[in-house]
Amino acid sequence: MDPTDDPVLDSLPKVLQTALKSVMPEARSWPTGIATYAIGLFLWVGFFDQVGARTLAIGGLTSSILGALIAGFLCFILLFLAPALWGRRSGQPMLVVAASTFGTNGAPFVPGLLIAIAQVIWFGVTISLALHFILQGLVHLKFLDGALLEPMKVRGLTLESPLVLVVGLFWSYSTAVIGSLVVKLVVALNRVFPIIPALMLGVITLLLLRTTINTASGIDPVSALPVNHGSWRSILAMITLIGGFFAMTGVGSIDWGRASLTDSDVNKGGLLGVIFAPAVILTLGLLSIAGTVGQNPPPASIASWVDAEANLAREVAAPSRAGVDPEDERRLKASGGAAYRFEPAVTAALGTKLGGAALIIFGLAGLTPACYAASSVVSQVAGFRKRPRRIRIGTYLSLVAYPVIALRGWSHLEVLFCLMGVVFAPVCGSLSGDFIRNRGQWPGISLGWNLGGLLAWSFGLITGVVPTVVGFTQGWPPWPWWLAGYFVAFSAELVFGYLVKPLPIVPPPVID
Repeated sequence: MDPTDDPVLDSLPKVLQTALKSVMPEARSWPTGIATYAIGLFLWVGFFDQVGARTLAIGGLTSSILGALIAGFLCFILLFLAPALWGRRSGQPMLVVAASTFGTNGAPFVPGLLIAIAQVIWFGVTISLALHFILQGLVHLKFLDGALLEPMKVRGLTLESPLVLVVGLFWSYSTAVIGSLVVKLVVALNRVFPIIPALMLGVITLLLLRTTINTASGIDPVSALPVNHGSWRSILAMITLIGGFFAMTGVGSIDWGRASLTDSDVNKGGLLGVIFAPAVILTLGLLSIAGTVGQNPPPASIASWVDAEANLAREVAAPSRAGVDPEDERRLKASGGAAYRFEPAVTAALGTKLGGAALIIFGLAGLTPACYAASSVVSQVAGFRKRPRRIRIGTYLSLVAYPVIALRGWSHLEVLFCLMGVVFAPVCGSLSGDFIRNRGQWPGISLGWNLGGLLAWSFGLITGVVPTVVGFTQGWPPWPWWLAGYFVAFSAELVFGYLVKPLPIVPPPVID
């Protein structure tokens, strides 16, 4: 039966009609389904490249790994489980399932438009990071002069160098077109290609294991200030970053659940892919970083920053008449925590030439999620059009995302993770509240605007966004405000679900 044979369904927004006509994906068991998708997601180098400065350097290895485990458990229980189970039980795609919580008029915007905007930004960031790794690899291989990559200042903004701007435009357009046209190839690459960075991550960790140290120095490597309660701060920072990274995927796990065989596959795939995968991957990444910083002497690329941190730690612990050396403070602030990135670990473990080649491979692997983001954006935008022209949409995507590349989006990952968390965790909270209120059974499509779900998300959004933005103005918000936004949205959905007059519910058609 075609959905548009029903006059009620024929009146739905075009994007929902397109979603209802979507082909049911092949159902997979948890090892080849959800677990594979999630592990591939967390193997993106951007996930573990910059976490160390906010966690490892602050609280050391033990608390950082503990924080990763706690964060994975919270992501599984709060962000993943209810959406994925609803996708499995309904057999419907994300926008159709969300039309129960937000209504047929609301779902194209929350979460539809939100995800489209986020994917545009995500596309630009993944291109930016991939380009950074590839070009740094060429520098290490002596094919490129590192001076050509130095950023430039324009009216107070830090922009990429002219060379990076030109190359970035080419990569942005090429990746957008590939992602918009070769969808099946992108999906296949997303399942296979992460194996390569996984093997490389393991090898780098083993090579640096003998020099691994507990790197908590008591000094924040970004602000150059002494740290109090470092263990707790590192745990909270890990929950903040991992939850923010996964929040949008939590909404998208509706489609992961739709492609699962049973509820048990959802649970097992989530346990492995959402709880243990990020903890294991981050553990390997943090061990590599700790092994790099622990080398004696440390690699030349980070030696100045490591020495400045060690000097400051001694000066704070045993203050002399001279006090803190301002030169040490200046050097450490200038690093921005770069000594605790994963990138230096690659060349520290493999050497200059082999490390340069490895950086290029990590960069190329990072283009896979960029292609996937492009495919997602193009598909969503095409759903609004009667005659979608995918190449044209891909071209527009590359131009809209280009400012993210020009503004060095790869260097602002923690900002992106925090904001993604406080925007999308309330979406998951609203969906979870609706899930509990309906006792886990998807009721069908709510016609119109479901004010209960939309208000719940709005309250959760305000709860998370305001303190996060204020925190950034003061340097860094260590608190996982996405949790507060989630619980406010979850609670508000339960309350509004009973107070707001329910909308007419229409069960979805059976697609032949």
